[in-house]
Order: sequence, then C-alpha cells, then structure tokens
Amino acid sequence: MLPETPPQRPPLARGPEKWVAGVCTGVARHLTVDVRVVRVVMAVLTVFGGAGVLLYAWLWIFVPRAGETDRARSISEAGKRSVSSAVVQQKQQDLSAAGEPAQVNRNIAGRELLAGALLLVVAALLAATIFGFSVEWRIILPASAIVVGAVTAWLQLDADRRGDLRKSVGAERWIGAIRLIAGLVLVVGGALALLTGVVPVDSLVSGTLIAVAILAGVVLVLLPWALREWRRFVAERSAGWRAAERAEIAAHLHDSVLQTLALIQRRADDPVMVARLARSQERELREWLYGDQEDVAADLFADIKREAGRIEDDFGGEISIVSVGSTPSELPGAEALLHATREAMLNAVKHGGGKVSVYCEAAPERIEIFIRDHGPGFEISDIPEDRRGLKDSIVGRMERHGGTARVSSTPEGTEISLQLPVTAHDQEKTA
Repeated sequence: MLPETPPQRPPLARGPEKWVAGVCTGVARHLTVDVRVVRVVMAVLTVFGGAGVLLYAWLWIFVPRAGETDRARSISEAGKRSVSSAVVQQKQQDLSAAGEPAQVNRNIAGRELLAGALLLVVAALLAATIFGFSVEWRIILPASAIVVGAVTAWLQLDADRRGDLRKSVGAERWIGAIRLIAGLVLVVGGALALLTGVVPVDSLVSGTLIAVAILAGVVLVLLPWALREWRRFVAERSAGWRAAERAEIAAHLHDSVLQTLALIQRRADDPVMVARLARSQERELREWLYGDQEDVAADLFADIKREAGRIEDDFGGEISIVSVGSTPSELPGAEALLHATREAMLNAVKHGGGKVSVYCEAAPERIEIFIRDHGPGFEISDIPEDRRGLKDSIVGRMERHGGTARVSSTPEGTEISLQLPVTAHDQEKTA
C-alpha cells in the first residue's frame, strides 16, 4: 500500500485580502496558519531593530501577487501540451483575472515595486541607526525629497505626454497640476536644503536671487524669438491639416459626386432616374458633411433615415425626415418601431405619390413618429382581407410590442402616427 502523499502547500503569493500589500495574507496561506499570527510576528520583529519592516519590504518586492502565480503556472502547464493552447488559456485568464487593462496592471505593479524599494531603504537606514552606524540624515532627507519630487513630476509629465492629463476634466485635471507643482516644490526645496549644509544661508539667498535675475534676463531676450518660432510651427501644422482636409474632400468628390454627375449625363433622357440619382447623392453628401457615423451607428432615427434612403433608391420618390432628439436602437420595441416605420414609408411611396414627410421625436416617456403623404387617401374598411400590410406589419406589430399605431386618411393625404412608450427601466438598460 502506497503511503499517502502530504497535501501540497499553496504557492507563496500575496493575497487579495490585504491591509498594505497582502504579504501577511500570502505567508499565512502558504504556511497554513492564521493571518493574525503572521501579523503579530511581523509587529514583534519590527520592535527588535526594525527587522519586521525589512522582512515585509523584502517579501513585498520579491513575492508575486496571487494572479501572477496562477497565470505563470497555467502557462507552464499549457506549454507542456502545446504552444497554441497556452496562448489561448493565457488570453482567457488575462481577460477574467481582475477586469483591468494590462496597462493599469503594469502601472500598479510598478508603483508597488517602487513603494517596496522605498520601504526597504528606510528599514535599512533605521537598522543601521539602531546598530550604531552613523547616518547623515541632513543629506539623506533632502536627497530623498529631490528623488520623490522628480519621480512625481516625471510621472505626471509622462501622463500628460500620453494624453491622460489632457483627457481628464474637472477635479482630475487640478489634481494632476497639483502633483506636478508638488514634485517641483520638493525638488527645489530638497536642493536648497542640501545647499544649506555647505553654503551659508545669506549667500544662498543672494545666489538664488542672482540666478533668478539671470534667468529672467535670458527669458526676456529669447521670448520674442520663441514666440515667433511657435507661431511658425502652429501655422505650418494648420497648413498641413488644411492640405490633408482638401485632399480628402477632393478624393470624396471624385469617388462620389463626379461619378454621379457622369451617370446623370448619360441618363439625361430619364428624368425619374436623374431625380433618383440626384436625391441619393444629396443624401450621401449630407451624411458625409454633417453626419458622425460613430455617434449615430446605434441610433434609431439614424436607422430610419438609412431605411428611407434604401426605399428611395429602390422605388424612387422623395422622403423628407425631420428628427428631434435621439434614442438608442437597442431600446425594447425599437426594432418593431423601425420595421413599422419602414412599412409605412414604403406604402406612402408606392401608393401615396408625391413627397413623403416623416417627423420623429424622442421624449423621455415615449417615442413618436409621424409619416404623411399627399396622396388621394383611402378608407381602411376598403382594404381587402388578404392585404395584411397595414393591419399586421404596422398596427399589429406596434400593439404586440406595447405601442400604438393610428391611421388618419383624407382626400388630401394619409398620416400614420406611431407611438412607443419608454419607461425609466428601459432607459437604464440601454444607458
């Protein structure tokens, strides 16, 4: 009978349940003891010469987080099977590990490493002081202030270079500016504190004033030249943008407008086709000039305008659409409203004749759409039973999704009004 294998210890990794960095939690899980015991031991070691702080900082630097060890172990196991499966498994775990972007994880890891290194240095200095070594605090503290200030300013300037500071608004922008100013103040203050140890205070103050006066003179001399160079740079950049914009407009005009004009010249004897081409080109040009495809891609009224364009291209006619507000196309019942509106516009173009007018309005509590033509009108009772377009595709579809459809027909034209109620719950789901 084979002897029982002892249970495998959990890997040494910093856990997510933490007060500072999760070191005590990771050690307790690895040693299978209560985390409070580990914290008490760390506190006792700190009393005796700061060894607890030194040990904590050392573990903080060299012990990985729990998620990092899991990912490394999964890659190692998957690598024994196949390289491709390891890549797939790593990607899946990266997506589900903490829900944070890789850049954010790298930033957090870098900050934790920097904080651990600082704790390690402080613990070493405290231990040296306790054991009788001479530590020049009047040099170390100003130098530390310079290093901390420089790192703070560099990190903030690097964030500004990446665009993080420019993208931030309100309080975040002010916090970034305060960090930059604080870093500069620490650097200047640390440098002055260092100089006070070797230069008398009176000489330091007078030297600082002389340096400021010299810098002010240099700035005064170079400022006109710098402003001129800056204006030249801005003008050249603006000219480049204008040239690129003109090239884009010329390419679009060649690919769309000029091609359409050539088709119109060849079909000049067909007024219906000419009107259809002109209307299609007008719609495309308006969308290109005033539309924002990213903003309207998921908008119900934009979908209605696209459907109207397809109807014009396929069946001719002219559909004029006016919309007030916007509403997401993922709203419950929005797809049914879109199909009902399309059916109403199609019927108006095919049977009404003339120009079709569509008015769309999105209110907080409902969405209303009115489709009106200028045809001869009709009686609803005269519609044959086998013609189910109005009853099923418009009225019935709206009623099945909680909306209403009303038809008003006179000899001067027909108007179909569609209404879909919107609840606060629906708005929250699509927000």
